[in-house]
Amino acid sequence: MRALAVLLACAPLALAGPIEVAIQVPLTPRIDMSAYDSVLVMNFLTDTTNIGNFNLNEETVKFFRNELKARATTKVLDPGEIPAIEGAPGTIFADTSYWQHVGGLYPGALLVTGHVKLKAEQRSGFITEEVVSPTTGIPVPVQRFKDSKYVILSLSMYFISGASGKVVHQEDIQEEMTYDNPDESVLYGYYDLMDRILPRFLGTIISQKYKEIRYLLE
Repeated sequence: MRALAVLLACAPLALAGPIEVAIQVPLTPRIDMSAYDSVLVMNFLTDTTNIGNFNLNEETVKFFRNELKARATTKVLDPGEIPAIEGAPGTIFADTSYWQHVGGLYPGALLVTGHVKLKAEQRSGFITEEVVSPTTGIPVPVQRFKDSKYVILSLSMYFISGASGKVVHQEDIQEEMTYDNPDESVLYGYYDLMDRILPRFLGTIISQKYKEIRYLLE
């Protein structure tokens, strides 16, 4: 009887199963920042389509600079006027002498620059939705014509050593989003997409943590 009582007492624990635990896992930045005293977000080359009165370069520089100031432990430079990038996207980022010259103005800095493209377009077409039939109460597919706005953001990021003029890391990212409102602000769409890109940008320079679920067996 005593053995049976012990088994019965342990039964709820056995039936409870594994315990779910959330842990923070550190992520090492892709660039060793010990080699740099500061970070400078440079100007970006830009291509735009149907975005109206919107300065894509200024918004991109401001966005990345502000995010780094809020999160990075390395000093983030804000020199005011930044040298304009002189050259074509296919060649300028590989021009080590040009970037050494720029880096000489900001000794010890990691230079962040790139090529950003923003495109907005209105699309129209038929979509299929499920609606509940008022007579049968059963969901049925219905086609309707719909206007929407489509926003695409493409970003080639270059992280360049100001001392050597060489690219130490490069990433290409593209994000896109569709809005039900065909008159949605392009600026609103731009910041939605930049928020998606931000973790990959920060992960290049800053040590981060992400949540991972682990299971403990009782």
